[in-house]
Parts: sequence; structure tokens; C-alpha cells
Amino acid sequence: MPGSKIPLDREAANAKRDCKWRLSVSNKFRPDGKPNRATKTIGPCSEAQAEKELQKFYVSFLNKNPATAKKITFASFIEVWKEKHVADLSPNTKQGHISCADIRLLPYFGRMHLAKIKAENIINFIDEMKFDGERLDGKSGTITPGTIYDYYKILRSIFNKAVEWGYLSVSPCDSIPKNKRPKANYTAKPILEEAELGKLLTELFKLKQTATNVKNQLFFYLSLIDGCRSGEHLALTWDDINLVSKKITISKNIYEENGKTLTRNTTKGGESRIVYCDDLCIELLEKHRKFQDEYLKKHGVTNPNKYVFLKRKRAGDDMTVELPCRTAFNHWITKFLKKLNLPHIDVHSFRRMTASYCQDNQVPLTVIQQMLGHKNPSTTMIYLRSLSNAKLKGVETLSNTYQQLIQDKTKPVD
Repeated sequence: MPGSKIPLDREAANAKRDCKWRLSVSNKFRPDGKPNRATKTIGPCSEAQAEKELQKFYVSFLNKNPATAKKITFASFIEVWKEKHVADLSPNTKQGHISCADIRLLPYFGRMHLAKIKAENIINFIDEMKFDGERLDGKSGTITPGTIYDYYKILRSIFNKAVEWGYLSVSPCDSIPKNKRPKANYTAKPILEEAELGKLLTELFKLKQTATNVKNQLFFYLSLIDGCRSGEHLALTWDDINLVSKKITISKNIYEENGKTLTRNTTKGGESRIVYCDDLCIELLEKHRKFQDEYLKKHGVTNPNKYVFLKRKRAGDDMTVELPCRTAFNHWITKFLKKLNLPHIDVHSFRRMTASYCQDNQVPLTVIQQMLGHKNPSTTMIYLRSLSNAKLKGVETLSNTYQQLIQDKTKPVD
């Protein structure tokens, strides 16, 4: 319990005699982010009685909002939320939450008093996002249901924190009728079927062996082989790779801050893992490292962190290197697929293909789960896609079974 009792007459307290006590309790935070505390003096009474009064004082104070809670605006509370909650999130999640609040939530709710925001206001906010022209990326059409749900989910989290910290007694999101609440209606992202993937890989490895082409070949083939997240690949260092045993240690991830790509010494799942690659992958790694070493030597540039993937950057007349941004390989694969007249997929779809092609080749789900770095197999199941050939095999199996039943039924009875 965040409270304390202090005897005002220590000599009497030590002698176990009745004396006056100062009680102090804390009820989370004020709008300025500082602890919201209260004190009162009781007695004379015994220490046991003082302890009981402290518990009563704490319970009554716990249910009391900070004195200025009704006056705080949504914008002011967002500052408390960023400091007390968002600051503890992972860098990528932190950036996403702040961007969501700054781009959509503050312009709409910012000037409203936190305690005066009702379910109707949130419903109107959700409905307005469904109008054509509300996209902020310049593209035509409406915002996807999945994106709307993401905004609602963060808004709901904000109000839940307001309740938890004592700024509100209930969240306005709780009063929204179920049929009005956004749902996580995400569209299943596609993968390439065998013929399509075969064409992509064939054309990918027909490319002239330049530094850029080899880097792209390595990144996408590695993504298909080990199923790791793109951020985990971008954070790889040469020390993580054992070319002899074909082992790769996945222990880092990337995040972006102030326009720069940085690494953090943990994966999204929070645990390190070992993945494996094949001979072709080792060959590509060796080619890529040779090109990289030649470039660094030619331009007098160092790679102190020993990153596997680097981006060239011109600084005046000099060339430097830095980590690529998270979307760097997305741009390249989008252009390449369009050139080959293949369906559009993003980098993350290569991770889905790893899982799906493993499943199609009878790799156990537990192994796929470990490769992808999922804590729960139910998450891995989301990544699985049924390939057309697998569906055809399924139909053939059923057909053979049914045909056999039909033959058995039509045999003449002796």
C-alpha cells in the first residue's frame, strides 16, 4: 500500500503509548505528472488503531480523482501519458504510439477536457475516418478498417490509463455500443505461389553480380531461408554469423529515432535464438562481404559495428555508410515485382512464405514457431497460407477416398 504513518511523539510510540500520528497516502499522479499525495493527523491512539485509520484513509483517497483532473485537457493528459507509459515501450512501438497521437488524436481531441469526452465523440471520430479523402498519405480511397482499429486501440489504451491513474472513474470507450466499436478486420496478406516464387528467384539470380544486386539477393533469399523479421536482419553483425556451421544468432532488432536507424540488443520477442542457412546463403554472404570490404577500403570508410547491411551516404565529397531504414528493401522489391508482372508483396510476406512453404513440406509447427521467434504457436498460425498445390493434393486425397466409397457401395452383393 503506498502510504505511511509517522508518530509525532516517537518516545511515546516506542513506549507503546497512545500518541498522535501523521498519515500519508499517494493516489498516482496529478495532471503535471507529479505524485498526487494527501496527509492528515489523527490521535492520540495506538499504533494498531493508526494502521487501521491509514487503511481507511488510503481506500477513500484511492477512489478520489486528483483535484485538478476535471480541468485537464486531452492534450495535457497526452503529455503525462507519454512520460509515464509510452516512455517504457519498445522504440518502434513508442514511435508508433506517439505518431498516432500527434497525427490523428491531438488534432481531434486535443482541446477537449478529458472528463468531458464521451462515447459519442469517439464514435464521431471513428466515423469521420471512414470518409474518402481522410488518408494522410496522399493516396485515394478510404482508411482501411485495420488502420482505424489501430487508432481506436491506442485511444482506448489512453483512456484506460486515465482510469488507472485516477483521472477518470470510467473510460468513455466502455460506453460505446459493441456494433459501433472498430474490429480488427485485417486482410490476409498474400504470398507468391510456387510458379510465381520460382519466377522471382530465377530472375533475381539472373541479375548481374554487382554490390547492390548481391546485397538484394542475399537479403531476400535469407528472408526465405530463416524466416526472421526484416528488422532482425538489418541489425545483423558479422559476428552473428558462423559461416562454417551455417548458424546465425538472432539477438538484435532495429528502431528509428530522429531520422536515424539504430539497433537495440533484444528481439521483438525478447529472446535470442539460433537459425540456420544453406550453402547458397553462405555463398551470397561471402560475395556480399567481399563487395562491402572493397567499398570500405576504396572510400576509406569504417564499419566499427560490423553491420552486415549498410546504406551508402554522401557527405560532401566523401562517402559514408549507415544502417538502411526499415523500408529500404520494400522499395526495391516493389519495383522488381512490377517489372516481372508478379503480384505485389511486401518484405514481411517473405516471412509468411517461409512459414507456409515449411508447412507444405511437413516441417513441424514447433520448428516453424522457433524459426520465426514466436512465443505462442497461435501467432505462427496467423502466418500460414495454404498453397494451391497443397489444396489440390487435399482434393485428390478426398476424391480418392470418396471414389473408393462409391465403388464399395456399387459392388454387386453375392
